[in-house]
Amino acid sequence: MAPMDESWMEELQAMFRVEGIEHLKSMSSGLMELEGGKCADIQAVKECVYREAHSLKGAARSIGLTEIEQVCQSIEDVLSAYKQDCLQLTPAHFDVIHGTLDTVELHIREQQPLEVGACVETIRQIMPDKLAEDPGSAAPKASAVLQPSVTRETLHKKRIETLNLPVERMDRLMERAESLLGSRLAMDQLVDDLKLLYMDVGQWKEELESRARFNGRGHEGHDNDHDLVVFHESVTDRLLLFESGLSRIAQMADSEARRLTGRVNQLVDSVKSTLMLPFDHLLKMMPKIVRDVAHTQGKRVNIVQEGGHIEVDRRILEALKDPLIHLLRNSVDHGVEAPEVRLAAGKEAVGQIGLTISPSDQGHVEIRLWDDGQGIDADAVRAAAVRKGLIDKNSAAALSDSEARELIFLSEMTTSPTVNVLSGRGLGLAIVQEKVDALGGSLILESTPGQGTVFRLVMPIKQANFRGIVVTCSGQTLVLPTHNVVRSGRVRPEELLVVEGQKTLLEAGRHLPYHDLSTILGLTEDTGPAETRQFQQLVVVQAQGTQLAFGVDDVIREQEILVKPLGEQLVRVRNVSGATILGNGCVAPILNSSDLILTAQKQTMMTRQKNQIREHGERKAILVAEDSITTRTLLKRILSGAGYSVTTAVDGMDAISKLYARGFDLLVSDVEMPRLNGFELVSRLRTRPQWQELPVVLVTGLDSRENKERGLSVGANGYLSKKDFDPDKLLSLVGQLI
Repeated sequence: MAPMDESWMEELQAMFRVEGIEHLKSMSSGLMELEGGKCADIQAVKECVYREAHSLKGAARSIGLTEIEQVCQSIEDVLSAYKQDCLQLTPAHFDVIHGTLDTVELHIREQQPLEVGACVETIRQIMPDKLAEDPGSAAPKASAVLQPSVTRETLHKKRIETLNLPVERMDRLMERAESLLGSRLAMDQLVDDLKLLYMDVGQWKEELESRARFNGRGHEGHDNDHDLVVFHESVTDRLLLFESGLSRIAQMADSEARRLTGRVNQLVDSVKSTLMLPFDHLLKMMPKIVRDVAHTQGKRVNIVQEGGHIEVDRRILEALKDPLIHLLRNSVDHGVEAPEVRLAAGKEAVGQIGLTISPSDQGHVEIRLWDDGQGIDADAVRAAAVRKGLIDKNSAAALSDSEARELIFLSEMTTSPTVNVLSGRGLGLAIVQEKVDALGGSLILESTPGQGTVFRLVMPIKQANFRGIVVTCSGQTLVLPTHNVVRSGRVRPEELLVVEGQKTLLEAGRHLPYHDLSTILGLTEDTGPAETRQFQQLVVVQAQGTQLAFGVDDVIREQEILVKPLGEQLVRVRNVSGATILGNGCVAPILNSSDLILTAQKQTMMTRQKNQIREHGERKAILVAEDSITTRTLLKRILSGAGYSVTTAVDGMDAISKLYARGFDLLVSDVEMPRLNGFELVSRLRTRPQWQELPVVLVTGLDSRENKERGLSVGANGYLSKKDFDPDKLLSLVGQLI
């Protein structure tokens, strides 16, 4: 057979990528059922997995992917023996098959090299000797390569996403689209009518100019009064016709606009319905993820899933993939205990995780993810938040246990003492919360120490048209997501109270913190009392379980918004999630509500620190040891700006010399310095009685886990990385230590 056209082959291979991954998912899901031993019909599941392997082999063969074909052949041989009860698979055997399927998937998705010989040999070792020697099951030579008609160049990604859709949905979509043709014809007619009116006005203008020129020349014996009467009647008739024409066109336009709106909404609804997918598309991969994470930690975990048939917008399903995977991993890593710990606590050795999908109120679905693990220790969360500088000790102590647990959704919040591939960086749950907020959903946490944790995600079934509240601040037009705005309104300036140096609004018996939105965004400086207004416009924003009131210049309107991403150059901009073009052509940033609240809280903490310095009447003294003049100047400017008295040293030896000369309240030091590095400096200080209690913060580019642990072990009180340096974090940590 002649080689296929290269573009056609690329298209076939793109289709194979989609089909192949579906086969692999089905195989993994079936193997998980077989390994768990809870199949209602074991033989039926065995047959299904075997057929999936056979189908994947055939699909690979059809386009010349012999590498995949050979691996699938060896898996098929094992499954055939297993299906006929000639072979019993152990947990170790399942591990081997799962690992091989993962390797094949990486090859299909990312074209990573597939070591055929190693894969085939690994799978063959599962087979008993007498079966492995069967000629019928012999594998092709591992040195085989792709057929000449398929080259490595044709394997480059050309991703084509496909959907399997019911015919009736496509028919309904076409029907909605065709209904817009009538609206298009009606709009064409309106345009023609407006053109005729425009031409009529032009002719009328020419007649007026001609009449003016005629009257200007004057004519003897001409009855001017009669001409004026005739002219007046002509103008009146023309105005009546013009008015009638405009009225008719306005009525037609209004009627057609309503019909067009209805048809466009129907079309959008039909498209959204077309994009609906069952949760099964996402749930298939979850048992494998739980199994892999549990095995790496020596735990035993079962997962129960329900409600996979419920459909949701494909875009929402894709957006939920990473958050749900993180929550599952978090449940295995932080929630479910090791078998020996569970047995000591009177539990079954095997942990349980549940993932249930169920309809909620109209237009929403509830995703309930639970585990029967150790629950979340509120005291541990409080201590971690204080240690990370996310909250001060007094505020942490004032939180209830349920409020303290909500702190796990803050960025950089983690209770894990070490950093590994699963935890310790404190980003996962913050990203989960941010993603849920962006989709217009809500996330509720419930936890009972010793019994387990439940995450409840209430999400829209369809991706709603984005609506926003348009406001103005310092001459800038901004948009706040409607689903994050509790209410908008206005208050008298005297209604804003000052509690502990913070403006607050008394609402429903509680104090709601108030911030000026322009100041939070850096559009203006907070220089003190602003001009006196009779009323102050504000919006109450809610995110991550917290409500704050933000003062704005004006609240314009609430409207539908077309969201535009910021682009690859601005993937993550604090306080901004996107942009939109308003009806007047103005480009307006769309604000990130979670970021706004976090920024406001940090600003409040910094303000309190400055106020404490002013109240005590003396400035705390800080010594900065840093060999880089740029970094040294930056640190000095940040700390001086916060009200501290700052002295600098060029290295560790210089720092010790200055410490002997005078007393300091805190030391901020680099690690990599000449003569005496940061680790050696801290170690030496801790051997001197006068400096044993001196707070030390290390700010360095050495951000590996080992260096952090070494810094803390020699006696440092805090460790900040230069790679993701944030002045707010530094000031927060310094404020807690002194």
